[in-house]
Amino acid sequence: MSEYLDEEKLEGPHPARIVVRPQRVAVPVISSELNEFQEFVELECQIWAGASNIALPLSEEREVSEVYRNKLPGSQIDYIDGLHGDGGIESDFNIERNSKRNVSRSQLVLGALDNLNRGEHCQVEVVDLEPDDPWRYIYQACLGTLPAEIDEDLIREGNWNRELGFSDFIDMQRVMCTGSLKDLLSRLYRSTGLITPRQMSMSHLSMANSSSAAMRMGPSIIPNAEYDRIDAGPNILVVCSECSVEDLSLLWNLRAAHGDFRAVPIGIPIEEMTRSAISEICNSPGLARDGITATSLYITSVSLSCDQLEEKIGEDIPGVKVCPYEKLVNFGTVLGWDRTEVLNWKSGIAKFCALDAPTYRNIRNMVNISSMLLLECDVAVLDSPFPNNSRYAIKAGYRSFRNGALSFCCAIGSADSVISLQWPTTLLAARSIAARRDLVLRESTPGTAVKIFTDSIGGLDNTSMFCHAPLLELLETLAAREGFGWYKNRLRSFGYEPEASECVGGTVDELPAVPFNKFKVALRNNDAATKYWLNWAERSNVIVKGFPIACEFCGSKQWVPVSAFNPPIMCRGCGREIEFPFGDRVNIDFRYRLSEKTRRIYAADAMGHLLTARFMKCILQSGNGGYLIGLHPGMSAVTPEKGVEVGEAYVLLFTQKGEFIPIEVKRSSTGLVENEIDKLNTLATSLNSTLSGVSACEYLSFMGEPLGKHIIKDELNIYRRFALSYDSMLDIHPFWKLGEDPFFLRVMDDDEIDEREGKFVQMMVRLSKDANQDMLTYYMVDNELNN
Repeated sequence: MSEYLDEEKLEGPHPARIVVRPQRVAVPVISSELNEFQEFVELECQIWAGASNIALPLSEEREVSEVYRNKLPGSQIDYIDGLHGDGGIESDFNIERNSKRNVSRSQLVLGALDNLNRGEHCQVEVVDLEPDDPWRYIYQACLGTLPAEIDEDLIREGNWNRELGFSDFIDMQRVMCTGSLKDLLSRLYRSTGLITPRQMSMSHLSMANSSSAAMRMGPSIIPNAEYDRIDAGPNILVVCSECSVEDLSLLWNLRAAHGDFRAVPIGIPIEEMTRSAISEICNSPGLARDGITATSLYITSVSLSCDQLEEKIGEDIPGVKVCPYEKLVNFGTVLGWDRTEVLNWKSGIAKFCALDAPTYRNIRNMVNISSMLLLECDVAVLDSPFPNNSRYAIKAGYRSFRNGALSFCCAIGSADSVISLQWPTTLLAARSIAARRDLVLRESTPGTAVKIFTDSIGGLDNTSMFCHAPLLELLETLAAREGFGWYKNRLRSFGYEPEASECVGGTVDELPAVPFNKFKVALRNNDAATKYWLNWAERSNVIVKGFPIACEFCGSKQWVPVSAFNPPIMCRGCGREIEFPFGDRVNIDFRYRLSEKTRRIYAADAMGHLLTARFMKCILQSGNGGYLIGLHPGMSAVTPEKGVEVGEAYVLLFTQKGEFIPIEVKRSSTGLVENEIDKLNTLATSLNSTLSGVSACEYLSFMGEPLGKHIIKDELNIYRRFALSYDSMLDIHPFWKLGEDPFFLRVMDDDEIDEREGKFVQMMVRLSKDANQDMLTYYMVDNELNN
């Protein structure tokens, strides 16, 4: 796959994750009704996958809070019970709460229990507490609960025998207890054969969310609104006020997101939240202990502010952080039956079955699976990810892109049928998100030139062949019209910097041709390095090798590319045949000039786009496991109605969270004038970008204006605007080192620059030992790191 945002459709084999699961529902619950929350828990624990369904707290006015309103559209929630209107979850939905939850397409979990096929009953423990026990509803949110009888609507919809009860399927043990933190921890994390009602409802299903296994010693230097959520994982304590359905719903939803594998997320009544209780949770074996982090437990609440929680705790506790619930609430991902399969694509279309044959047979052999059951299929192409942004669901007919996957429903009876799937290009994915921000993306002229040029050199990674300032200076002189150097220097002496369109020749015939020695001087008079670079550049159509000839009749001179040397050669002056083009010369004086593709790069003043795009791609990566979906070396954003340009990003990055990062690129820091920065700010605001950048194509020690003044950081030292120079961009192998800042403006002195340029030449020398070897061979055999 290309690293660029383009219209390249998937072709050939590409891996995809295919997940089939019961549908997930958001069920409205009135915030003032504790009994209603208990009824919700009792019903969901009887429904297959009910523990993954969401409790959606409503105000007395039937309004959904802004937090949930923003999280629902792009999450793995398939519908809202009681939602009316054609807009769907992603619109300004209006809840008309039903008198009772609709279970017409639901499956009674008792019919899906694996033990029934073996003639066994699973052991389910239902814990009851006294009505006035402050832990009662916290236990229900964490463990689940069951009523005395199976819900009559589930019996009717599944055509079950009305005489059946729980004892026909499970050994249900009802236990009365007095609530306490120690008791709840022991019930949430134990090795006995007993399961909770929540765990029973997730039979055959699994959850994808877990704590991060990365090193998380502090927030990243670039904006990440989900840092606290990712860092916390399931290690969350919800402090619950008396009668607060919002707190209980949050606790239920967090366990719906993270599953019931550990003792956390867990709740505690406000009266019992003490420092010793927090310490007890932190020391519990049921806490997730993945990765390396400075924060082992996050404390939150809906009913209580962070200030109130901190006041309750007192002094700071090492490894414990109070966090607003807005940063932690999420709905997670239910995997169900999941598999990774390599699909064969043709023009972006592939065919597959939602369920493979063995899984389909196993499901159909379950006891009394309802033929009315609707399943949801989620498909994600691993090396061409779709952005995962909880604010947006992108409709594609009767299917929709959300939670990073293409989702559609299928009946249980047809889950083994062949399905046709069309996957969007990376540019279409970016355009779909831009459209939600009332913008249209259009490729700019520099962007087109850079993409064509990159294809000719074998990809953006091969831009490392230009990471040498003297070589770049030579190429820039080759792009200027013959004889233009004196005129340009004259203009600069008056303080005027000519535009690229003024300097660069309109055709390659207007460009100068230079001998081998010019490149040799740029590459430190090293024959081997110069020959290798010129051979690579000629094969990649960066430069063209040729020779000058003169007509023996009229004296007219012309330059002939080697590839076009095919006698007879006709004089462009007098039209006669040049019978002896080399006269009495013994040797041919080969010269080099830029190819048309390279000339266009300089005509568009886009070499800086290329170097900036390469650096950002190297440190952020794209595709599966990376930070980016792709990037573009020149993109304009315009309004959809009148086509008015809002701004142009010289480099536009598109992240896997559906965020845009625009970068302004100039030849020198003096070009980053206030007007250009204002344009960048306008574009960033229109794109809802939390991060932007500027780039100047020169070393910091040579700059006329300080580049650091354009850097913006927030109070947490997180970048809002970064700056790049040759000091970072010309690094041959840039990568984001652990604990380092890739945007730090470290001024390289003359000795360091000289050392870097020497390493570039030595790399060319090593590559010249085998001109046909690829970069993998270089890294594995000849790279100095391996010597």
